[in-house]
Amino acid sequence: SAFDEVDMPTSRLGRRMASMSLTSKLVAIGGTFFAVAMASIALTMWVTWQLVGGAAAVNEAGRMRMRGYELALTLNQTHPVDRTSLIHAVDKRLAAFDDSLSLLREGDAVRPLFVPWDADSRRQFERAVADWHDLQTKARQIAKGERSSEAFSVNIAEFVQHIDDLVWAIERHLARWTGVLHSVQVAMLVLAILSSLALFYALKSLVLEPLSRLKLALGRMEL
Repeated sequence: SAFDEVDMPTSRLGRRMASMSLTSKLVAIGGTFFAVAMASIALTMWVTWQLVGGAAAVNEAGRMRMRGYELALTLNQTHPVDRTSLIHAVDKRLAAFDDSLSLLREGDAVRPLFVPWDADSRRQFERAVADWHDLQTKARQIAKGERSSEAFSVNIAEFVQHIDDLVWAIERHLARWTGVLHSVQVAMLVLAILSSLALFYALKSLVLEPLSRLKLALGRMEL
C-alpha cells in the first residue's frame, strides 16, 4: 500500500522514538537540554561563589598586612613611660589580628568569605600563623618593656612577606577557578547553539517530515 512505501526508522533508537508520541518526544528532548542547562548554571553559580569568597579572603589578608604595620607603629611611637596605654593599644591590635586569622581559618558563609584551600594555600597560612604567634609574644614583651622594639619592624616585614605569599597562593587558586568559569560559560554558549539546532532538527524530523510523508501517502491513495 502507499503507507508501506513510507520510510520507517530501522535503528533501535529510531524505532523507540517512533513508538513514542509526539508530545513525549518533545518532552524528552527538551527535558534533556533543560537538565544539562540547569547543571551548567548550578556549576557557574558555585564557581562564582568560590571566586567571591576567595576575593574577600584576599581583602582580609590585606587588612592583616595593614594591621601589622599599625602594630609596629604603635610599638615604636608610643612613649615608653605610658605602659598602661601601650599595653591596652597592643592588646587591641593583637585581638584584631586573632579575629582575622579565625575568619580566614573558619570562613564566613554570610559575606561570603573563605580561603580556597589547597596544599599551597594551607602551607602558607600555617606559616603565617606560626609567624604571628612569634610576633604576638614579642609585641607583648615590647609593650611591657621587657624587650627592645628596634628589630620588630624587621619581624613585621618578614611576616608581611609571608602574608603576601598567602595572598599569591589564594590568587593562583582563584585564577584556576576563573579559567573554569570561562570554560563553563563557553560550554553554555555552545549548549545554547546546540539546543537551537536540536530543536530545529526535532521539529523537522518529528513533525514536518512525518506530515510530508503522510501527505505523500494520502496523495498516492487518491490515485
